[in-house]
Amino acid sequence: MRNSSVRNNGDDGLAVWTSNVNGAPAGVNNTFSSNTIENNWRAAGIAFFGGSGHKADRNVIVDCVGGSGLRMNTVFPGYHFQNNTGITFSDTTILRCGTSQDLYNGERGAIDLEASNDSIKNVTFTNIDIVDAQRDGIQFGYGGGFSNIVFNSVTINGTGRDGITTSRFSGPHLGAAIFTYTGNGSATFNNLQTSNIAYAGTNYVQSGFNLTFN
Repeated sequence: MRNSSVRNNGDDGLAVWTSNVNGAPAGVNNTFSSNTIENNWRAAGIAFFGGSGHKADRNVIVDCVGGSGLRMNTVFPGYHFQNNTGITFSDTTILRCGTSQDLYNGERGAIDLEASNDSIKNVTFTNIDIVDAQRDGIQFGYGGGFSNIVFNSVTINGTGRDGITTSRFSGPHLGAAIFTYTGNGSATFNNLQTSNIAYAGTNYVQSGFNLTFN
């Protein structure tokens, strides 16, 4: 999917949900490039729910007021990321995305990674600009585990723009740069730059989750 405009969706703007019905093979090597996604009122701008080799690059995601700009999860049936050898997100701007109250009364980061049923692994984010996140900038959740999650040259300028502190997943807090409500996993950040972070501690991280900053 290239050079397209997606507006006012009531679910993910662009998504890969790889089915295993009737023995279908896992979806692999899908690309979302140079698209604009605006005004989603539910779910995310771009989402990958399983498979391997997917790429999302040079996208602009604006005002996903009911969910995240980019998301991955292992909630839905079908193939997850057991055989993922590498998924990449790059050169993308996420403006005014995320929420403190999605349709299930949970907060979602501008980037939201949710390992509920299986692990999320082998994912790289490069040259991502998060601007004015409504709640948290980057969010990790549930206990399925995270491994080889790498962020290169990510900027987070502005979090907690909605001013809400209540949380379904943790103690009350304003929007953090990085928020984890799981202790199972790790992520590496190379050249992370943050500014205008609402949460006084910058990152709200559950014990056991390992963040490495270079």
